[in-house]
Amino acid sequence: MEGIISFLKPWQLHPPATHFAIVLLTTAVVADLIAVLFSTRLWLRYMATTLMIAGALATGLSFLTGLAEYARIGQDVTGKAQSVLAQHKLYGEYVMYAFGVLALWRIGMQAIGFLGRAHGTYVIVAVVALGFLFWDASSGTDLVYTYGVGTKVMAASMGQTAATSEIPALAPTATAPPTAAAMPLARETPTATMTPVAIATPLTPAAEPSPTATSTQTPAGKPTGASL
Repeated sequence: MEGIISFLKPWQLHPPATHFAIVLLTTAVVADLIAVLFSTRLWLRYMATTLMIAGALATGLSFLTGLAEYARIGQDVTGKAQSVLAQHKLYGEYVMYAFGVLALWRIGMQAIGFLGRAHGTYVIVAVVALGFLFWDASSGTDLVYTYGVGTKVMAASMGQTAATSEIPALAPTATAPPTAAAMPLARETPTATMTPVAIATPLTPAAEPSPTATSTQTPAGKPTGASL
């Protein structure tokens, strides 16, 4: 078993094997449902038997390729995706066993006459198993499209995490406060200074001397007053 898983590991065949199994088994169950309605069409039962055998083999291949994928990336899955992956792996094994039993049952119904009476019961069990297959396939879809398991997004995030963990933590260094010499001098902004400007005022003319009372001098010896 380990040798088969190691051989399948680099091929990444799980998605195509799973899709192939779903198509084969769905067609087989639909053919059996139609064969119940048209019991005289024996070719439908032969076709359903062939498809069920091929589908059971495909589920076995899907499970083996799933184990190879789990061995390749299972150790890198963390968180909630890890529990979903473990559940998907377990139910995938149950699906493989269920359709293996259904394939043997279908061969017995085709080979042994009295087992053909249980055709209706077989179809009911096959429909339930097919629904279980779809449910398990949906969990695989969630792993890819919701959690990015096995995709380049997961590989890129893992590489980024590894690169971040390799960067050494730098110890904080104390920085001295800037000194007065290191600080740039503030540039002085020129301020407008207002200088008083002397306004020339018109000169007022000098006041003219007002006439004053003039004293009249009389010649000497000549009295003033009334003449005799």
